[in-house]
Amino acid sequence: MKRLLFLIILFAFLSGFLFAGTSSSLAGMVVFERIPVLFITLFVILLVLCVYFAFLYFFKTSKHSEPVKSRCDLLHLISLVDEALQQTKYDEQINKNITEILKNIGKQISADRICIWQLQKDSIQNCLLSVFWESAENAQNKFHAGSVFSLEEILPDSLEKLVKGNPYILTPSSESSGRLKYKMAANHTVSKCILPLVDAFELCGFIEIDTFKVPLSFSQEELMRLSVPFKLIFSKMRQSELRTSLGTARTQAVAGTDAKSNFLANMTHELRSPLNVIMGLSDLILGTGNLPSEILNYAQNINSSSRNLFNVVSDILDFSNLESGNLEITPVPYDFADLVNDIITSSRLKLSETYLSFFIYVDPTLPAQLIGDCARIKQVFLNLISNSLKYTKEGSITVRINGTVDSEILELEFEIQDTGIGIKEEEQEKIFKMFQRLDNDMNVAGTGIGLALSRKLCELMDGSLDFHSEYGNGTTFTAKVKQRIRNEYPLVELEKIKKKDILIFEPRRRYSSFLLKQFELLGVNARLTASALDFSSGLQEDYDYDYIFVSAMYFSRVRTLLERSGSNTPVVVIATNDYNYPNEQNVYVLQSPLSCITLAQFLSEESPLRQHTNSLPLKDVYAPKATVLLVDDNAVSLQIASGLLKLHGISTDTVTSGFDALSLLQEKTYDLIFMDYLMPGMDGMETAKEIRKMSNKNSKTPIIALSANALSGIKEKFLAEGMNDYLTKPVEKNELNDILARWLPTGKIVPRVQKPVQSDNVQDIQFVIPNVNTVSGVKYAGNSITAYIDVLKTYVVDSRQKMQLLSDAYARKDWRDYAVNIHAIKSASKAIGAEKLSVIAARLEKAASEENAAFIDENSENCLDMIKETAGDIEVCLNSIKTDENTIVPTQDGNVELLYQKITAIKNAADNYNILFVKDAAEELETYKWEKKITDALSLIRSAAEYFDYESIVKNSQMLIKYLTEQNNANLGSK
Repeated sequence: MKRLLFLIILFAFLSGFLFAGTSSSLAGMVVFERIPVLFITLFVILLVLCVYFAFLYFFKTSKHSEPVKSRCDLLHLISLVDEALQQTKYDEQINKNITEILKNIGKQISADRICIWQLQKDSIQNCLLSVFWESAENAQNKFHAGSVFSLEEILPDSLEKLVKGNPYILTPSSESSGRLKYKMAANHTVSKCILPLVDAFELCGFIEIDTFKVPLSFSQEELMRLSVPFKLIFSKMRQSELRTSLGTARTQAVAGTDAKSNFLANMTHELRSPLNVIMGLSDLILGTGNLPSEILNYAQNINSSSRNLFNVVSDILDFSNLESGNLEITPVPYDFADLVNDIITSSRLKLSETYLSFFIYVDPTLPAQLIGDCARIKQVFLNLISNSLKYTKEGSITVRINGTVDSEILELEFEIQDTGIGIKEEEQEKIFKMFQRLDNDMNVAGTGIGLALSRKLCELMDGSLDFHSEYGNGTTFTAKVKQRIRNEYPLVELEKIKKKDILIFEPRRRYSSFLLKQFELLGVNARLTASALDFSSGLQEDYDYDYIFVSAMYFSRVRTLLERSGSNTPVVVIATNDYNYPNEQNVYVLQSPLSCITLAQFLSEESPLRQHTNSLPLKDVYAPKATVLLVDDNAVSLQIASGLLKLHGISTDTVTSGFDALSLLQEKTYDLIFMDYLMPGMDGMETAKEIRKMSNKNSKTPIIALSANALSGIKEKFLAEGMNDYLTKPVEKNELNDILARWLPTGKIVPRVQKPVQSDNVQDIQFVIPNVNTVSGVKYAGNSITAYIDVLKTYVVDSRQKMQLLSDAYARKDWRDYAVNIHAIKSASKAIGAEKLSVIAARLEKAASEENAAFIDENSENCLDMIKETAGDIEVCLNSIKTDENTIVPTQDGNVELLYQKITAIKNAADNYNILFVKDAAEELETYKWEKKITDALSLIRSAAEYFDYESIVKNSQMLIKYLTEQNNANLGSK
């Protein structure tokens, strides 16, 4: 077209020029007579040429199109295709849209058919027709999208050429195989342009462009440019296919995950139910206390293993919820102090089987009431504590709870620092990955879910979980979560705390530092003493202390010092659950680990923590006159709950439905009702609502909900429905005890009555020795109380001897001798049931064998105090026991000469360590009637014989011999 326009313009220009030339020539014909003939001749020639070219142009266009490359702006074509693809969506219409794009390309390059072929992955010899376009006037209707043909059928003998990846044009006249020429001729194909499609250096398909009229005549460079828009199209198609396949895979994965999660959820529920039964029944067995030690040992192992399995099942349930996207955060209002106390209580249970120090620092200025998922926070915290316990064998675990307030949001920060083995650098990257466990060489239990789950929970609460660790030097985890502030009242109102003056006795540096920090946070004046001399000096000063704080292990030492000084200052003993002081006056007990919240409650003088030890300890609720109703549709659950309550002296009524409960409540009044949450017919909440509508006293009876669903907000839900408190299944003994102490009428809770020893049967053990498990001791003594009493007598004497030997070895720094003697204390203490003393002795033995002087320096004096206290308590108990075997009734008057002979023989026997003769002779003399002074002396000799105290036997024998001699001389003088 451009050439035609050029010829017309040239023709017009020459015509005008010739016309002007002719006019001038006519005007000057005289000079140039022959010029007009020349111009006319040229004009005719040009006219003929123009007519010729016009004829050729119109003739060709009437039969054929203009050659493709003369009309195709390839760069413009690329731009048009790219713009069209950008507007094409990844949906079911994509192939239709691409077909439309191919149609436009075909018109631009005068093609009659365009096919996009994809080579099959399983066989490169087969190709799939993905998309194609064919002009309507030349449609042969041989192809259908989605059809598969062999490569040989489409492009015979072309695989080698395709693999090279370069575009090329085929015509029947080219150097092609005869088969290809035949195929092209049969399909009336004039030319065939092939554009290979290569992805990552691999042939994955090709573009086939066919013409049926005019052959394609692109240069190699133009073919390369022509490949670009088709590569864009092919890329779009591949992305669409990938999206489709990913969508299908995701749908299948989600379906599989949902199926797996549902399966896990159902399985965990099915597992939790029998586990609740196993744990409950094993608790009942352990609470019985009158079974052979072998059976009790089996029960302990069953209980421990079932609880471990229960925790694993709970982790799996949480993991399945996390994987299926059902792990949710449920914000509810809660008291932050309750959360901290729950964490401390749960941590105490976890720490009870270890000998680690546990310290918890809480910022007392934090808001008291928050809104958030307190159950999930507790879960994260206990997961981190459990992790620290796994990898910390000695030392301490320190918790710091702080926060930053921003408007109405509190960012809580929990820091858990341990002195464990730390984490190797090469293992730190996998610490938060699912099912990854650290230090596989160690025998550490766990599923590898806890830390990963904890981090996810923190992130769901707009927080984070990070750590810092150095192998060999412990690990510090830092968890942050955001909570809404319900009100701005502080956790501890410092101005309401009674400003007391405190005297502390604590030789251990870490514990003393912790206590001083707690009192400093509360603004309380506290003085620290670390030795008996400092403590005595503090008492003698003209200064009145309101309380003396001391750890349980140092209580006996403080008690002795107080008796010497005549001080009546109240003593606060920081003790674990295992300690009790039923015979002490003016003594309070605070359970460790302490926090500033616990101390603030105590010092406020408004807390139930102010419980005298000479009254009933809260940890041992005994209420035989209490009336309790149990409502549960599960008979086994009723059996377990009834058994647990029986340990507290409580007989229960049981019903299996809400309807039966309402009927019974019309007839009888109860002090407490335990109500299962899920029951057929009328569930627990519906029953509670009906109870509250009753017109009798039961309408105000406390109702405790029972449920296995330990979910966030569940407690608040129960409270809103008229219930008073909540217990999770399986019911923990400590939690049940707390509920009873909290909700039973005070008048119904009474001390347990201790009965004297009446027989030699292990079931009849009723005497109590503080910090001694007499049940265990009797079992070690062959289930014979008589034999156990003999063992206790021997322990008293032998332990006092060992105390002196230990003191001497410690003074000499003779660790080998120290280890031998402390080993004897360890074994003997375990045999009588002094388990805590036995454990401390075992740790000292280990330290002595390793010559760990620092550890011995810190703990030796405390161990000696515990030995002395235990021996003293045993003596008090033994002196209170009177059996028929111990009672000797005098039958005749005594003879002084016989007494003198026997006492002399007793002294000689004691010098030769013949304890049997001493016992027999002393018993024989006690069958006679003597004056009081002689009777008292003989009693002392016999008592010393029971304790193998040869020195005391000799001393009392000599005193008695001297007295008899003086009496004899006095009688002779009078004569």
